[in-house]
Amino acid sequence: MVAGAKDVENTLKGAVAEARIERAKAQIAMEDEWEDLSKSMPAMIAAMDKKIDSQHGRPPKGMTKDAWKAMIADYDAARGAWSKAASEISRATFEASVTAARDAKAKIASIMESLGVEVKAS
Repeated sequence: MVAGAKDVENTLKGAVAEARIERAKAQIAMEDEWEDLSKSMPAMIAAMDKKIDSQHGRPPKGMTKDAWKAMIADYDAARGAWSKAASEISRATFEASVTAARDAKAKIASIMESLGVEVKAS
């Protein structure tokens, strides 16, 4: 046996075990994030839909019609990404779905902030 081979083997086993632990921690964090997303996104979408409906196709004060249309298109894309992530989530697509949902939430939150839209507490 090569000198030090046992030490290398033990170090490698330790690194593999540590990687598995870190992967499990990341999975738990993503599961927690998904739970938060699945609770917060419907309320955010409802608030945005209400704002859009209240405008009756007209842009808010201080916004051009083209900017409003672009913002609506961005919102629709983010809403669609959320819907797709929520409907397609599975064990095989979990990370991609959480990432897509996270991005959709960030986009919708940004639009809400720019319009002064807040989620009403239930």
